[in-house]
Amino acid sequence: MRVYPSTTSKSADHNPGIQYPELAFGAQYGFASIGTNNGHNGTSGGAFFHQPDVLEDFAGRAILAGTQVGKSITKQFYGADLGRSYYLGCSTGGRQGFRAVQKYPELFDGVVAGAPVLKQWGHAAYFGYVKQVLGLNSSSITPAQWSAVQSEVFRQCDDLDGAKDGILENPDSCTLDWTPLLCKYNDTAVCFTDSQAVTAAKLFEPMIYNGTFLGPSQNHGFEPLMIASLYSPLVSSWVPEIMRYMVYEDLSWDPATFTLQDILKGIEKDNFDLSTFEGNISAFRDRGGKVLHWHGGADQLITMRTSNLYYETVRSALNASVAELDQFYRYFRASGVNHCSGGPGASFMGQIGGTVGGVDPADNLLLSIVQWVELGIAPEYIRGTKFINDTRSLGVQYRRKHCKYPKTNKYTANGDGFDEEGWQCVEP
Repeated sequence: MRVYPSTTSKSADHNPGIQYPELAFGAQYGFASIGTNNGHNGTSGGAFFHQPDVLEDFAGRAILAGTQVGKSITKQFYGADLGRSYYLGCSTGGRQGFRAVQKYPELFDGVVAGAPVLKQWGHAAYFGYVKQVLGLNSSSITPAQWSAVQSEVFRQCDDLDGAKDGILENPDSCTLDWTPLLCKYNDTAVCFTDSQAVTAAKLFEPMIYNGTFLGPSQNHGFEPLMIASLYSPLVSSWVPEIMRYMVYEDLSWDPATFTLQDILKGIEKDNFDLSTFEGNISAFRDRGGKVLHWHGGADQLITMRTSNLYYETVRSALNASVAELDQFYRYFRASGVNHCSGGPGASFMGQIGGTVGGVDPADNLLLSIVQWVELGIAPEYIRGTKFINDTRSLGVQYRRKHCKYPKTNKYTANGDGFDEEGWQCVEP
């Protein structure tokens, strides 16, 4: 018998409440599946206002209490010991998985944490910083100009991995030269003035305020989607809610006044350790736990660079080599995958309910963590499937093995990159 708590979703995710499709995803493999709403219904962060208990639930207590209650009920129902227990989550659900790894190492034998909202104040900084730099309505740079940036990124960087396929396997290797986009060299309707280029380039640089590093920048390669997402009604509500309900506890706080100084206030408070960025996870390691960490390379909301940074933070905290971390902690970068799912990349990996490319553990993150914990077979890669138009009934477009960090994919075959065996994981 196994227990599988599903990811949960709150105001920082796309859908509120308990994730029933993911409970069903676990149940279809014979798991007793558990889910919670993490302490509130998720439609608004207003539940945090002057209610520290709700915020404490969101930060970590719900994953602890929910799992404890779920395990107890399961044991009472079946009248037997539970055996192994696993966690699968993405976004805030990914952060919850790492919360368990960091603070409650006894809860799970295996954790799959996708696109985790680690270093939460850094993400809040980015959401606010974008609008501080571009303006509240993003009219300073047009959608057509952002499309031109993406096209130029692909012109300069797409073939660095050996294939021109509209996907950057290692976005960190792409340093954009903005010169070809400048109006002095490009008289098209989508050219950039010098000041526009300087403004746009700020979004791809680390955020530092008064000498304090707040968070990394975004990757290149999906600029129109990134801007559209950051200016969407849902995401636009996050910074006002964070500042009004959690940091200043003042409903009159005006988003137009935002500066990175506001984020320093949040960092100083760091309510109930929302940052979830503790690198010393030796207690989880020492009791035999395994963690599969993954992040999409085209994540329009939570930059993959935060996951890169966390992996290196763990390495430093444990004074461990990659080979030593491989014994219990493996991190995979899924090229071309948006936030938790979707995108031009091979995004069906069994990471959340419905996104399954197959029942082979190589194609299914849930089954992969089970195989690692119970059989000792650790994954060297996770294989994603790309269905035509992301629709299973239309058939497979291609499959691709996503590499274990710090390795990255390199294409050595002919053609457009659709030959799965033409990709090799190599040192960057």
